[in-house]
Amino acid sequence: MSISFRHNDYMYSYSKGIVPELRMHMHNYYEFLYFKKGNAVYHVENTVYSVKEGDLFITRPDELHTISFLSDLRKTYNTNIR
Repeated sequence: MSISFRHNDYMYSYSKGIVPELRMHMHNYYEFLYFKKGNAVYHVENTVYSVKEGDLFITRPDELHTISFLSDLRKTYNTNIR
C-alpha cells in the first residue's frame, strides 16, 4: 500500500509492506522508516546500525543509506517528507 500527496511546498508519501533489497542511495527529502518485523542492518554513510522490531530511523536529505535484511520475515512503515 502506498499513498502520496502534496500540501503547499511539501510532498508526503507513505508506504506499508515489504521493502525490497536496495543499493546505497539518497533522496532530496527526509525518510522515516519504522521497522515492524524482522532483523536487518541499516547503513547510513559509513555507519552500520543493527535494526530490531520497534526501531525508527530518520534519514536526512542527501544522506547515503540502505537497509540489508537478515531474515525473510520483514515489515516496515515508510514515510517521506520533501
